[in-house]
Amino acid sequence: MTAPTDLFESFLESDRAQSRYRERNEKRDQVRDERLLPLLNQFLDGEITLEEFKPRNDGLNKQHPYWGFDGFNGQMHFNQMWNATPDQEELAAHLREILPNPESRDEAAERINAHADLAQTYRDNSIDAEPRYKPAMFFLSYFWHLQAPTEYPVFYVTSEHYLEDHDRFVQDGEYGEDYVEFIEALDTLIDLATETTDTDWEYRDISNAIYWDQELRPEWEADEEEDVDPTGSSQQEDVLASFLPTIVSDLGAVAERDGAVEAEYEEQDRDLAVVFEEKLHHSFRILGFDVEELGQGSGRQPDGIATAVRNDYAIIYDAKVRSDGYSIATDDRAIREYIETHARQLRDQGVRRIYFAIVSSTFTNPDHSTLRELRETTAVESIVFLSADLLKDLMVLRLREPYLNLDDIRAVFGTRDGIFRREELNNVLPDWRDVTVDEFL
Repeated sequence: MTAPTDLFESFLESDRAQSRYRERNEKRDQVRDERLLPLLNQFLDGEITLEEFKPRNDGLNKQHPYWGFDGFNGQMHFNQMWNATPDQEELAAHLREILPNPESRDEAAERINAHADLAQTYRDNSIDAEPRYKPAMFFLSYFWHLQAPTEYPVFYVTSEHYLEDHDRFVQDGEYGEDYVEFIEALDTLIDLATETTDTDWEYRDISNAIYWDQELRPEWEADEEEDVDPTGSSQQEDVLASFLPTIVSDLGAVAERDGAVEAEYEEQDRDLAVVFEEKLHHSFRILGFDVEELGQGSGRQPDGIATAVRNDYAIIYDAKVRSDGYSIATDDRAIREYIETHARQLRDQGVRRIYFAIVSSTFTNPDHSTLRELRETTAVESIVFLSADLLKDLMVLRLREPYLNLDDIRAVFGTRDGIFRREELNNVLPDWRDVTVDEFL
């Protein structure tokens, strides 16, 4: 075991460690300020629902894995609480009360204990999900650290074990009180590190040094290579071009009514809306669905139905060519009619889960009350807005990843209502891949 004073000095002396964490801290700050905090504040202010917040936060953490939230104590705990709650609105209200930055450490302890108690209640009453209690420390401290990084450190298991090994921390009370003792133990290390190195330290610096000493330095000393940086956007475009069949390669340009593409199809005397429908049919087939083509010439109909018979779900989909983005506006009546027309047919075929998807270039913020009403009064379980560019990315994932199946792809269409975000594509890749979509593409 490396003594704290030796650990701090060797951490600062390692050029490789300093380079790594200087870069990671810059990325953390950028992602925190530009993506995670705005998303968290949207949820806390009631601008987005818990159903929307949970997968978007998950996707961002998989895309930017700088806090460890995508592990068992973070997102898995979140999922278990979600699956176990008898009332999603009650859970949302609970989280909006405890996720804001606490005004004191005593208040932090009370909130952690309250969350652990709720987890225990869910565990006692749930048949299918059994959330654990201890993750309350990591789960809440992650959100507090985003808001006040110099006040609340993340409760990392690696730091916990290091402190225990050096007799600086013992868990012997309730989880809230244990977290406060964890903070106090790190405070002592900050004072020691500052005195030893004559350098200012923060909570994340201590956590970085401990993780480097316990996990990274042994690997580096064994000359194991670090992960390769994600590819650039131009390389990503090359990958897209090389994997996608020509028939769908211009899907995004058609969806946004690109002038050059529209002129090209006009020369062929082809209507762009019909072209887009046809490309969507091909796109869903590439993903592995059985496709029933409807749309033009078939009356008031959606453009198609993509069915995954073995996976027990189907997607009723509609194509919208828009240069300025799609808004649901008054289309809710048409959507309701589409669903009512085809839901019984799908039920008769033995399909239990039905989703509705609108594919376009971009979207304005949908009226979630309208989407909720449609979901609650029709047979569909979710109504998803999917951009053509994200559909292209999804096809590339399907073509590049042989283990990706229609159960994985269900995460795009069956997770929640509203606009599907790019970071949520990370939820589609199998967990064992341990890469983000940006790295994979």
